[in-house]
Amino acid sequence: MIAANAVSTLAMLIYPLIAVALGYDPKAAGIFLGATIHDVAQVVGAGYAISEPVGNAAVIVKLFRVFLLLPVVLGIGWWLAAAGERASAAKVPVPIFAIMFLVLCLVNTLATSVPALAPVYRPVKSILDVAANWGLLLAIAALGAGTTVTELRYINWRHAAVFFMATAVILLAVALGLRITG
Repeated sequence: MIAANAVSTLAMLIYPLIAVALGYDPKAAGIFLGATIHDVAQVVGAGYAISEPVGNAAVIVKLFRVFLLLPVVLGIGWWLAAAGERASAAKVPVPIFAIMFLVLCLVNTLATSVPALAPVYRPVKSILDVAANWGLLLAIAALGAGTTVTELRYINWRHAAVFFMATAVILLAVALGLRITG
C-alpha cells in the first residue's frame, strides 16, 4: 500500500510530462494515465493536470480497470473455496463498488441516450459532479495524510523492486500498445 501510494504519487507528477512529450491526444493521454497509474486518486490528479478531457478519459479507463477486478476476484474466490474442505460453507464477498460502478455507468448511458430524460438528468448530474469532485479531493487528502515518508523505509527492498519492475512493465506495455494502435 505504501509502495503503491509512493509510486503513484511520483507517476502523477511524471507521467503527464511523458504523455505530453510523446504527443498523445487527449484520448490517448487519458488511456495512458488511467492504464498505468496504480491509484485512482493519482490518476485523477495526473489527468486533470493536463486537461479536463484527459482527466475524464483517464478516470474512465482507471475505473474500468478497477471494475475488471470483479470477475478476477470472484473467480479466484470461487476456485479457492471449491478447493477447500468446506467449499459449501465458503462465502465469496462481492465488491459493491464494482457493481455500483456498473449501475452508474448504465444509468448515465441511459440518461444521456434518451432525450426525454435530459431535462431531469442535467441538474442531478451537475450536483453529483460537484459531490464527486469533493469526494475525490477528500480521498486524495486522506491518502496524503495517511502516508508518511518515514514509512517508506519499512518496505523490503525485494518488494519495492518487484513493484517498480511491475510498474515499468505496465508503463512500457501501455506506451507500446498506444504506439501500435495509434
